[in-house]
Amino acid sequence: MLRLFFDPSKGMTFENWQAQLHQNVQAKGFDVPGNTLSTFKLYVMASSPTAERLAEHFFRRLEEPVKRISENRARLANIRFWESPTSHADYPGALLEPNK
Repeated sequence: MLRLFFDPSKGMTFENWQAQLHQNVQAKGFDVPGNTLSTFKLYVMASSPTAERLAEHFFRRLEEPVKRISENRARLANIRFWESPTSHADYPGALLEPNK
């Protein structure tokens, strides 16, 4: 499946591209390679992209930037990830723990 996204015109072999992708996912838990043939973004995660895991993943990615950008005046409380019009997963933050 990944071979469909690989762009050989970028001067890299598929094996090297795949190894770099794997290394980035291992280090960060995700990767968004820019050198693909697709007009869509390819977002690769270390786990299966269920609504529950995506909610947790994006909560963990956004928690610190929210604190930093707000200069610790705001905290991310919850991420809701919708998988269909009637079904979603929530990843709650520290709603009951003030000043953490």
